Amino acid sequence: MRSLAANSYGSDLIDLTGLRIKAYSGRKAKQLEESEEALTQPLEVFDSRFSTQTLRVNDIGGPQGSFFFECLDHKSIAYSWVVGLNMTHILYGFRPALEVEVLFREHDSLKPLADVLYLFGVEGVYAHIMKASIADLYNWIDPILAESMPAYREGRISEDHPDYWLHKVVEEYDMQGRPLDAGILNVYLLNLCHVGPGQALRIDSNQIFMPLRGMCLEALTQMQSLVEFDAEFWLHSRDNDEDHLEFKACQPFTTTFPHLIRDENAFNAFDAADYCFAEVPAGGINRHNVFEGQLLLVTEGELWVNGKIRVAEKEAVIFSEKENLHIHGVVDSHYLIALVS
Repeated sequence: MRSLAANSYGSDLIDLTGLRIKAYSGRKAKQLEESEEALTQPLEVFDSRFSTQTLRVNDIGGPQGSFFFECLDHKSIAYSWVVGLNMTHILYGFRPALEVEVLFREHDSLKPLADVLYLFGVEGVYAHIMKASIADLYNWIDPILAESMPAYREGRISEDHPDYWLHKVVEEYDMQGRPLDAGILNVYLLNLCHVGPGQALRIDSNQIFMPLRGMCLEALTQMQSLVEFDAEFWLHSRDNDEDHLEFKACQPFTTTFPHLIRDENAFNAFDAADYCFAEVPAGGINRHNVFEGQLLLVTEGELWVNGKIRVAEKEAVIFSEKENLHIHGVVDSHYLIALVS
């Protein structure tokens, strides 16, 4: 089990390769050249209301590995948040055993796992899967992929169904040249959570989660240690009664973070706080007072800022001085305004 630094998922976290950050000089209307450093360094967002947390933008281009926030003291309450900047999909926490059994029994190749689940529970079947050989893994998933491939290619499998994400994970592994591992079956074992713009999913300690797709803001507490799941290490820890993972059925909890709600009958003017999420329709205008060091990140759509600079999806503007902004929506758009540390 590999412990990671509190501000790193490896190269995937906040890498935002393809995010173009532009410096905006305010009333001088001068656009500076893009900074190579801004493109390669982690983008951290500061918010004084989260004094014990670090806020970071994570662009999830495709299914990632499995992680959890390790907390050795089960009596302490520590959790982080994943805030959707666009529609974000993430696997988080184990489903109820009955729900897992129903999903297993939908496919003949997974029915033997349903029997293991019945005898040994969720933790037992998880250990069984983690000990499986690569041949076992292919015997479980190949029939599903072959049977559902026509429906998947024709778009007839809902994103709410695990089979859809099984295909997505396999595609991502193929693109990266990675061998398949048992974590692929998390699509049947973990809750599938859809986190919309401005919504936040709470990530409790010792609960496995697996990012799938989307762009999100992560509020990570300093009390937790981020760990990348390693099957071999976990099995060893389990055999020695040192495992701290939580296998009880998890009911995902979501809430809404600061979100500026438009009123079509009002003058939509907002003072941009340390952090806020906003939307503007095509042809609409929002007005903000921003300050030096604040950033505007377009998470979906395209904007004009004060009629001077066009900001497309996954582009950002950093402001060097206080500015009164007129935000024009070229199309229906969502964006984040935040302080940059």
